[in-house]
Amino acid sequence: MGRYVFKAKDLAPLRAWIDTPIARQVLESAVPVKRFDTQKVFREEPIELPVSIQSRDTPDGVPLHDILKAVQAEDPTISGITVRGDRLVLKHATKPLAGQRDKVRELLKDSRKLNALRPQQPPKPQALKGESLEKLLLDDETPDAEWLRAFRRYAVANLIKPSKRTSK
Repeated sequence: MGRYVFKAKDLAPLRAWIDTPIARQVLESAVPVKRFDTQKVFREEPIELPVSIQSRDTPDGVPLHDILKAVQAEDPTISGITVRGDRLVLKHATKPLAGQRDKVRELLKDSRKLNALRPQQPPKPQALKGESLEKLLLDDETPDAEWLRAFRRYAVANLIKPSKRTSK
């Protein structure tokens, strides 16, 4: 069923109520629930990626924002990307040229180039001592899980007294 557009004759029986101050206040404060984007968007067919995208389940995957930067370097008309499962959908602000589209597809099928976008892994906490441990703990870029692992190792080695430790 389509949307019904009210006309003046439809609202005539309600005119007495609409003209009251409280009804005016309600009507003026109403905000549309959904706004439709009038800009035309060009979407491409989904592309299957040869690498995994970084997520909570796959923290060692390639970050999506880095993939976006790489494809925008090849084709500036790309305004966004969407991931559905293991497929990637490109969104263009204007109609892409065939040459640019081919360059982007080559990039997205090259696992070597995509793997180069992965962030460098910090050293393992068990190998850290002294200054390197302090550097890891003070670095704002250290992921929370890695920071907690490093701090737990440090706390067990240096803060918890041996008499309090229990063997299992």
